[in-house]
Amino acid sequence: MVRSHSRLRGRAVEIDFDSDDSFAADDLVSNIRVHRKHIHEAELLNPRRRGRSNLRARSADPNIVIVNNDRAPSPPRARSKLRIPGDFVDDLEDAVHDRLSRDRRHHHHQIHHMSPEYEAEMRHRQRELDAREEDLKLKEKLKKRDDRMRQLQLQIEMLERNQSRDQSRDRSRDRSRDRSQDRSRGRSRDYRHHHEERHHQEERLMHRADLEKEMKLRRLEEMQHDEEMRRRLEDAAVVDRMRQLEEEQYYHDQERRFREKVEAENAKAEAEEAERREREEKLKKEAVEEHLKQEAERKHRERKEKERIEKEIEKHFKETFPGYTPEQLAELVKKQQEKGKEKEKEKEKEKKKDTFVKVHHNFIAPETLDYYQLPWEWDDRDAGFILIHRWIAPDFQDELFEHTRVVRSRLLLPAPAATPEKVELRVNDKKKDTLYLVRNRKSPRRSLW
Repeated sequence: MVRSHSRLRGRAVEIDFDSDDSFAADDLVSNIRVHRKHIHEAELLNPRRRGRSNLRARSADPNIVIVNNDRAPSPPRARSKLRIPGDFVDDLEDAVHDRLSRDRRHHHHQIHHMSPEYEAEMRHRQRELDAREEDLKLKEKLKKRDDRMRQLQLQIEMLERNQSRDQSRDRSRDRSRDRSQDRSRGRSRDYRHHHEERHHQEERLMHRADLEKEMKLRRLEEMQHDEEMRRRLEDAAVVDRMRQLEEEQYYHDQERRFREKVEAENAKAEAEEAERREREEKLKKEAVEEHLKQEAERKHRERKEKERIEKEIEKHFKETFPGYTPEQLAELVKKQQEKGKEKEKEKEKEKKKDTFVKVHHNFIAPETLDYYQLPWEWDDRDAGFILIHRWIAPDFQDELFEHTRVVRSRLLLPAPAATPEKVELRVNDKKKDTLYLVRNRKSPRRSLW
């Protein structure tokens, strides 16, 4: 803490430089404490006595206290007397700054090929470093400005003290001049004229000195005003820079949150699409397995039925034609079997005609069936379903599903419909029905022929 005393126009002034806020305009006013002190009448009449009393008071009891907590602590007395020149320190700082700049450029050239996230992080760190450098520069400028303001304030105080001293000296000179004029009234006119010219010359010199002092004070006030305006402009620039950094950080955070949100939505959509495909594949696989199981059971029943019919035919021939030889019976059985095969072929054709596939229009579009020229019609008993009068293999089913997906995504122009237009009733079916195998069965004939 540094304290100093000075006298300003009969008042004691105490200046405190502890305030860290160098941006306030009224720091010098708010941190100055003025103490009134009684001045004796004898001191006013005798300036020399007042000067001596001031000297004694200044040496005995200081009145101006300057407090500066920003000053660096004094070095220990036992420290070495070696001093480094200022030019050498400046050159060393420039060399360190150049080395750091080259390293930063080299490091930036090395990481140029890295990932975008790392580059964004490095850019953010670089902006922070630049902001810190700018803050340090601004603090250095503000510190220099405060030093200049203190020097200007001290100069103003010194000029005011000199002005008050000159005014007191002028008053004493005027009093002595008046006394000399009273004594010289009895002198000659020539001496009075010479004295008046000398008096006018002294007045001109005093007036000139007063003008010079006033010009100096005005110049100092202008410099102080310019310094204050420059400080305000620098403060506004600092505020604008901080606002710009805050806006950049806000936009960076908004962009990051939007990118994370889009990535989360895309991942969720991909997971839902994969789940839907897996569910469709599972349903298709179950439908195909059920169909194959039913076909195997049907073939097994037909084989059993065929064996039973052959045994009944053979027994019937033996009972009907008892006089026939086994060769003749075998010939008759063979002919009967050929007729039975022909009838079975006809039945198979009938079954193929009666077999059809039932599917919802969400999975296979009518345009796809028209494109592949498959016979189909709308199911009258179940709205939203299509009946395809033809068996469809699993591979061909996947092809139909893919074609429907392409048609609905407008990537492929469908062929014109060959069937007449029909009114379609769309039902919001959330169960996601898949293919169903439907077969119209007729009652089997009991005759053997």
